[in-house]
Amino acid sequence: STLLVAFRHRAARLLVVVAQQINDDVMGGKSMQQAWNDALVAMAKASRAYSLFLVLQDFCLGIQEEQRQHLGPKEVDVLLDLAKLFALYWMEKDLGEFLEDGFMTSKQAK
Repeated sequence: STLLVAFRHRAARLLVVVAQQINDDVMGGKSMQQAWNDALVAMAKASRAYSLFLVLQDFCLGIQEEQRQHLGPKEVDVLLDLAKLFALYWMEKDLGEFLEDGFMTSKQAK
């Protein structure tokens, strides 16, 4: 789904930010340990973004799996709406991270 793509993109981009920050710090003369320590906040943001992506992905996969076995169409619709609500809640909460590199426009965010 589009929401999964957006969450995956954000997680990957934030991981690239961590790698670039460490690389720039080491190339700028900092020790690897100091560069690592200086990137811990960025690592925490990337970790949180990836965790949210995994939760959303597993939620959607779980719905698909249960749809084939135990759930009726109405239950699936409700669970899919819940997954979208979960994703949109976190997207709105962290909107800046989705807008930062232009993957999503401010017009789309409205």
